[in-house]
Amino acid sequence: MRIFKILCILIMLNINLISACYAISYKPYNGFEGYQEITLSDDSYYVAFHGRKDPDDVKLAWKVRSAELCSIKNFNYYVELKYPFEPITKEEIKKQISFNDYDGTFVYARFMYIPIYTPAPAQRSVELISPSKMAAIRCFVSIESLEDSDRAISVKERLHEAKSKGIIN
Repeated sequence: MRIFKILCILIMLNINLISACYAISYKPYNGFEGYQEITLSDDSYYVAFHGRKDPDDVKLAWKVRSAELCSIKNFNYYVELKYPFEPITKEEIKKQISFNDYDGTFVYARFMYIPIYTPAPAQRSVELISPSKMAAIRCFVSIESLEDSDRAISVKERLHEAKSKGIIN
């Protein structure tokens, strides 16, 4: 019985060592891990990243994919939205209606189905830790129009960080 316990401990240590050597797989979603995105508008996306390892790595990979999407269209910043189509510019917030001023019209109300697939549970009852990060983003050229410029994330800084950590080339 004691040999069995020692053998189990050695197996668990080997599994942990192997998983520690496994780098995050930064690629399109393959059913287990990777990134996905849906274009919501010309400057908005819903971005997801599913990983197999450290939640901090997954968050960083999500930020990198968000930065890549914005850089493709020459935007310099992005903001993680609390919900899709969240009003975040000074003009949008000014246009928001209060319940006191409600006249029966809607300014920013609409329903949007976002079909991002999350990894399916294992067939057997095996406990797996599979962190994911999913959120909407909006890209900007400059941050002057934002109500809260502290929420803006620099595309250049995020891409530089990803290169320095070896996530992208």
